[in-house]
Formats: sequence, structure tokens, C-alpha cells
Amino acid sequence: MDEKHNEINELIISCLEQKADKETYDRVEQWARQSPQNERYYREMQEVFMASHLLDSIDNIQQERVWKQLLEKIKIRRKITSRLRRITRWAAAAAFVVLAYFTGSLLSDYMGSSGQHTTASTFDKQLFVVLNDGSKIWLNKDTRLTYPKDYGKKQREVYLTGEA
Repeated sequence: MDEKHNEINELIISCLEQKADKETYDRVEQWARQSPQNERYYREMQEVFMASHLLDSIDNIQQERVWKQLLEKIKIRRKITSRLRRITRWAAAAAFVVLAYFTGSLLSDYMGSSGQHTTASTFDKQLFVVLNDGSKIWLNKDTRLTYPKDYGKKQREVYLTGEA
């Protein structure tokens, strides 16, 4: 291509992008009127320019669709992660209660030679206790429960320090 052709291409593009001044618009319009080939070339440039912008908008639509899909997948993963966290918390709490109960029972069996069971909750956790007769007690934080090993056979008497 020669320099004149390159120059007219740059002028046409600046007009199509609406970056040209009035003098450039007039010059391109005058050039297009000089011959049918020039006018046809100008129209083809307009069509190509418009088509390229249509592709841009299609790309934007496609990008928006991909973003929506990505955000939806992120939401689903967050829901799953949140559920797993809740299940893990409940399982940990249940495991703690069971472990505390068995630990308390074992300790009171081995440590309590006086014929009594002593079960105690820690300073920061509650404890669930089931007595020999099926009675169920929630010990509040930092609470101690003492009862005879033969609880429920002759009498149902317990000693509590703290809250239950």
C-alpha cells in the first residue's frame, strides 16, 4: 500500500471512532465523493467498523455470562463449606460431651475409693451427665456433682457445687 492509501485509512478510522475534527470529516467526505470505488471502500470500512463493535458487545455478553456462572459456583462452594463447618462443630461438641462423660466416669471409678462418683465440668464447658437411674443432668461451667456409686438403689441423693 502506498502512503496516500495509509493516510486515508487513518483518516477514515479517526472519523469512525469519532476522534476527528471537522476538517478531517470534510476531507474524508470529499475523498469518498471523488469516485464510486472510494465511496464503496468507505462504506466497507464503516461496515467492518460496526461489525467489530458488534463482536465487542457479543464478547461483553459472553464475559458477563461467564462471570455469572463463576459467581454461582462460588456461592455453591460457600454453602457446602458452611454446611461442613456446622457439621464439624456439632460433631466436635458431641464428641466432647461423650469424651467428658466417659472420662468423668473412669476418673471417678479409679479416684473415688470412698464409694462415691464425682463428675465435674471445666471452667469453660458444660457437661451432660446420665445417672444410674436414667436421670439426665446438664452441669453448667465449673460445676461438680458427687453421688454414691449405688445411686438409685436405696436413695437418690446428690451433692452439687455450682449450677446444674
